[in-house]
Amino acid sequence: MSFVAERLHSVLAGLPRFEERPQQVQMAMTIERALAETVHAVIEAGTGSGKTMAYLIPLLAHSERAVVSTGTIALQSQLMDKDIRFLASQYGRPFQYAVAKGRMNYLCLEHALEADRVLPPAGEDRTQLDNVMTVWRSGGWDGDVSTLPFKVEGRLWRQELTASSDECHGSRCRFFAECPYIRARKKLETADIIVANHALYMTDVSTGGAILPPHKIVVFDEAHKIESAAVSAFTVQVGRYATRSLLRRVNRRLKEFPFTLEKALADADEQFLTWAEKSPPGSRRLFKDTRLLDVAHGFTEVLEQVADDIRKTPVEHLELFADTPESAKTEAAACRDSLLAQTQSLQSRWQHFAEVLSAPDASDFVQWIEVQEAGSRNEGPLYYLNSAPLDVAEFLGENLWPHKTAVLTSATLATGGSMDYVKGRLGLLHSMDLALPSSFDYTTQCALYCPNGLPNPNTPTYNTAITAVLVPLLQKTYGRALVLFTSYKAMREVAAMLMEANLPFPMRTQEDASRPRLLSWFRGEENPVLLATATFWEGVDIPGSTLSCVVIDRLPFAHPNDPVVQAVVDRLKAQGRDWFNEYSLPNAILSLKQGFGRLIRSRQDTGVVCIMDPRLMSMPYGRVIRESLPPAPIVRSLEAKEIQRLFPG
Repeated sequence: MSFVAERLHSVLAGLPRFEERPQQVQMAMTIERALAETVHAVIEAGTGSGKTMAYLIPLLAHSERAVVSTGTIALQSQLMDKDIRFLASQYGRPFQYAVAKGRMNYLCLEHALEADRVLPPAGEDRTQLDNVMTVWRSGGWDGDVSTLPFKVEGRLWRQELTASSDECHGSRCRFFAECPYIRARKKLETADIIVANHALYMTDVSTGGAILPPHKIVVFDEAHKIESAAVSAFTVQVGRYATRSLLRRVNRRLKEFPFTLEKALADADEQFLTWAEKSPPGSRRLFKDTRLLDVAHGFTEVLEQVADDIRKTPVEHLELFADTPESAKTEAAACRDSLLAQTQSLQSRWQHFAEVLSAPDASDFVQWIEVQEAGSRNEGPLYYLNSAPLDVAEFLGENLWPHKTAVLTSATLATGGSMDYVKGRLGLLHSMDLALPSSFDYTTQCALYCPNGLPNPNTPTYNTAITAVLVPLLQKTYGRALVLFTSYKAMREVAAMLMEANLPFPMRTQEDASRPRLLSWFRGEENPVLLATATFWEGVDIPGSTLSCVVIDRLPFAHPNDPVVQAVVDRLKAQGRDWFNEYSLPNAILSLKQGFGRLIRSRQDTGVVCIMDPRLMSMPYGRVIRESLPPAPIVRSLEAKEIQRLFPG
């Protein structure tokens, strides 16, 4: 037995109901070998395989700093608060661990002081600011917004209480020594295990390692989320909020900001608004647009003038909060540099749009406008321009994989029995690949119900038809169901029809409360029914009989109107490639496996997964999908013996 296998056994053997899991041992030994040989490992490991300990123990045994990156903040918190804390108590030798979060998760004392000077003496913002500063001065809070004992409105936090990298004064800030973000970063320097998330990690990669301490080893848990995190990290975004934020800070800090420049900025913003107002809510792909190009050029020019004015601003024209002449001198330089960085960042983003919108061939990027409904304090809808790379494989292939030893693991990495799709999208050419068999017996623990007689999902009566199937199914399972939809519209229509059916089960939709509250409600009920969309396809962990039925309304092909999907498909078509089998189908399989995985969470769980979409059985590609799912017996009727065995009542 290898050292890692022995250590794994010694750490876990004292747990109640401990069982040796061959999959866990195999995964740990594969990672041990990968680290020793400095090769990448791609490992599909389902629920119940014990993958967290299977990668943590080899990391510690290797005795070299490592980063564990998660796809969600929820898993990041679970690792810190539960898994690593347990391991620290059982491992047999001490080790240091720390969490890595982005700068805007932390209180900026400079901005908080500025807000204290300028906010009205009464009102909700003032009350929340005073509460935050009271907690900070008590010494019992580390400045992380997630650990505040009360909720702060997101708008107030972003605008007044935290700072972006552009706004930060860095080492010249008078609060540098007590800065919550800097304190958190210092903890990373001595950590053996750093727990980050994909968004932060990809930002670190895109900035050449400016965020995380030097390291050679990284584990990506929830690795199926790497590509979307990379695309987000490399996306250029600009909107009206950025302009208003700059104007607000300039007016606060520059005593004599020229009216002509303020008006020029406001005029450019109004020109953008006039153009953007023609877009309906949602997302719309952008092509060559001369009016938007004029907006981009206008912003680029006026922001250059603003930057020049900031450079020339004398110290006496800056609004400073320092108490001594010496500290005022330091603050003045830091303040000027911060305003300049914020201005130049906004200018570079508009310059990017000016370049891609005027380039004869910008097929490597896709641009779109995103329109969000107004919040309670906004004057109107929020408009954002986005420009994203269509392919992150080349960037990751040059800037990540050659410089690290990486372990990628998730319950959903393989499509058609191969990791090639995910590896290709990520530019990962060479790795040890391992698909671990499930520790669950799907042939006896669940059934896959594919109802007979349903129409094509594109027919107008589809939602009515699936509701007619759903009612007797919920009666058979006594509720206890998570019903997953690919659109809000379908969820709302089916929810309305189910309400009319007067089923004797408590029912809620995703729109009735926050995700944590809905999951808490679900766990506390005896026969709950929850209707939800995309965010509930992943990360829902409800073991036991409370969740005995998962329903999926249709195969989760990406929406054809999604700007990024449109652009990727167009690019593949232009290259003469099979866009459906190379892109759309593998993506749908990975999403479907995530949804399916909500049901069986332990060896004691039983239940049924119902996929309503008839294409799973009728279309040629349905076989590829079925072969990628867990090997549950497929039934076409509620009268099937497998259903009767699982639900005998």
